Amino acid sequence: MKKKGVSPLIATVLLIGFAISIAAVAAIWSVDYLKQQSQKEDLRIGAESICATGVEISVKSAKCVAGKINDFVIKNGGSEKIVGFTVRIEGDKGIEVVTAPNAINQNEQKSIIPEPSYSVSKVGAVESLEVIPIIKNENFTQRCTEMAIKTEC
Repeated sequence: MKKKGVSPLIATVLLIGFAISIAAVAAIWSVDYLKQQSQKEDLRIGAESICATGVEISVKSAKCVAGKINDFVIKNGGSEKIVGFTVRIEGDKGIEVVTAPNAINQNEQKSIIPEPSYSVSKVGAVESLEVIPIIKNENFTQRCTEMAIKTEC
């Protein structure tokens, strides 16, 4: 009985075609992936630039009563809207980091008391607060860590 099969030439052509198609799919995917990464990096660099030039915050009032934050007023003196804050609360028992979603427009001041979002039992009597503004550049949210301010309570 004579066996029939694919000739070696046809098999080689099929393998080469398959390898080329896999390479083409990988190339298309990598181009799209690199383009997305480049766009994200551009947004991040733009947000960092905005942080450096358009964000300026100052503490107008910081009062603690019996170890708890009673009054904490921040002024946005910069040209950019601040969409929120990361607040690092340091106490005699420990440290906790919370987010205060208080938006502050340009040249506006607002009270941003992060209670009850932090644990008084974990932090203890509040000793200091470090406030890091958060901005939004298009759809990219950026913490402006270089513009953080720290105040004693």
